[in-house]
Amino acid sequence: MKELSQKNNVIPFNLARQKAYYSFYRTLKQLYGKNNITEKDFQNKWYENLVKETNIIADGWYNPPPKGMAVLFGNRISFDSLRNEENWSNNTIMNYFYVLNKFFLSIG
Repeated sequence: MKELSQKNNVIPFNLARQKAYYSFYRTLKQLYGKNNITEKDFQNKWYENLVKETNIIADGWYNPPPKGMAVLFGNRISFDSLRNEENWSNNTIMNYFYVLNKFFLSIG
C-alpha cells in the first residue's frame, strides 16, 4: 500500500485519521476470507487494531455509539446519526465481494 505522505503526491491526513485508515486496512487483511463476519465482529477487530496505535483515544471520537465507532454493511450505510442505537453495529454479515472491491478499487 502506498504510504500516505506528500512525497507520493497524496494529501496528508491528520495523524488520527491516518492511524484509523491503517488499522482499517489491517483489519480487512486479517478478516479476509473468513465466513460470517458481522458488523460487530469487524468493529471489534478494527477497535483492537486501532487501540494498538499510540496517541489514539480508546473510547473513540464520540459516545454513543459504544467505543465511539460503528461499522455498517450493505444498505445500512444510509443513516441519520450513529448516536441512534438502531444505527450501531449489529449482526449483519459482511459481503466481502462488495466491500473489498469498493475499498481496493478506491485506493488503486
